Amino acid sequence: MKLKKVLAVLMASAMIMGMSVTTFAATPEENDSVSVADQILNVDKNATITAYQIIDAEYTEDGFTGYKWVAGDKAGEPVTFTQTEDGTDVVEGLTDSYITSIISEGALGELTSKDARTDNLEAGTWLLIVTGSDLDKVYNPMIISVYYTGSGSAGTINSGTVDAEDNWSLATSGAYAKSSDVPVTKTVDDGDQTGENDQVAVGDQVTFTITSTLPSYSQASTPTFVVQDTIQHGLAYVMEGEGDGAKVKLDSITVGETVVDEKNYILEMTNEDGKAGFKITFDGKYLKSIAGATQNRDLRITYKATVTEDAVTNVGQNDVEIDYEHGSSTTTEYFYTVSVDGVIKKTKEDGTTGLPGATFTLYDDYTDGNSNEKPEADELCGNEITATTTEEGGYDIEFKGLDPDKTYYLTETAAPDGYSINNTVYTITFENLTEAENGTVTYDVLVDGKKITTITYGQESSTENPFVIKNTALSDLPSTGGIGTTIFTIGGCAIMIGAAGMFFVSRRKENK
Repeated sequence: MKLKKVLAVLMASAMIMGMSVTTFAATPEENDSVSVADQILNVDKNATITAYQIIDAEYTEDGFTGYKWVAGDKAGEPVTFTQTEDGTDVVEGLTDSYITSIISEGALGELTSKDARTDNLEAGTWLLIVTGSDLDKVYNPMIISVYYTGSGSAGTINSGTVDAEDNWSLATSGAYAKSSDVPVTKTVDDGDQTGENDQVAVGDQVTFTITSTLPSYSQASTPTFVVQDTIQHGLAYVMEGEGDGAKVKLDSITVGETVVDEKNYILEMTNEDGKAGFKITFDGKYLKSIAGATQNRDLRITYKATVTEDAVTNVGQNDVEIDYEHGSSTTTEYFYTVSVDGVIKKTKEDGTTGLPGATFTLYDDYTDGNSNEKPEADELCGNEITATTTEEGGYDIEFKGLDPDKTYYLTETAAPDGYSINNTVYTITFENLTEAENGTVTYDVLVDGKKITTITYGQESSTENPFVIKNTALSDLPSTGGIGTTIFTIGGCAIMIGAAGMFFVSRRKENK
């Protein structure tokens, strides 16, 4: 709604919302004032409401004589009124362009100002500006009038003199704050699922999505809208460009269904307190251009980042803060990986003596060519991670930086010298993951559906009863019970040699 229409409504509302304050028996004076606090509705209780006087009442020794402009290019001129069909007096020239000029040209500092919540306001018209650092809304400027009414005026604003003999009073018209919510959310998509506290794996490239709503700024405002994104622990932005000119690669910035042109925002890289980040500052003219109440102003920003090794020991944190005209909104996205560390060990056939040199491979998929419930070693596929047991590592089979959303399959792919491969396939899963907001995460490690231990994120874990994978020495392999093929091979060769010999002997006899 245009400000002019709002003003007309406010003036009209004076007819039914006039608030009688004090009935005077004397001539109206310059210090006559009234409280307007209960006339300002729908404003956050923590907000500061500053009133700037733009129209003032004029007085002579005989009392009130009319109104004059005190701000902008009209300053000093008398206020004139136009009467509507319903008899309401409307101020001529009190338009949104006039209010815009006062705000944009910095004239507010030259005007009389008061706290509209605590101070009484004198007769005239006041511009209300709502501010506060902890607001989650943007408030458009408001207009409120404090005016004289006479006994025969039916509560309407008086554009002429007030007779001291009349039964007159000061009244106000109510001001209603038009505000816009500025929510902010952030989600991460790792290809498996999207959520606000998703889990990832080292090396994954994940997509972050920031969503918000651009406020409905009035033409009288000086809009600002800045999106600040920061990351710490285990993330690296996917960049484009080289050297000092390299910037985060934004997949898209859209408002509603429309892609935002690069000329309507500035993208900068930041680094404060060890937190890498980027900042998007939207152009003020662009913000005003989409202020229509019926326009879809939903903001969506997407970009990619890669999970680094740091995410193995630290809960990653990704923050986004939106700063707008008189407030800010923030949200945080946490992410983390899981590990199999100190819970699966490789031993000799006795189940207690550690065995170094065994190589294991971890897979995250299988082909199921045999249509069996559990995959066999030759069916495993997908991403492959290998680990080899060592004496220094306590003969542990260790895999770090895994995605707990996935099911993994473990099998031995190379045995130590003198030992046979254990080609059993083990299923590894993770359950009962706690949230990461406090920086501490715990989760259960399961092998073939059986819980092995609970691990605390970022800490090495050991258990008194680890899951053991045994290997058998080749010299200890049991006999299969058969005599093998060697004797048959030797016998066959002897028969062939004997037959050949008999053939040549018989030919020699025939020749003689």
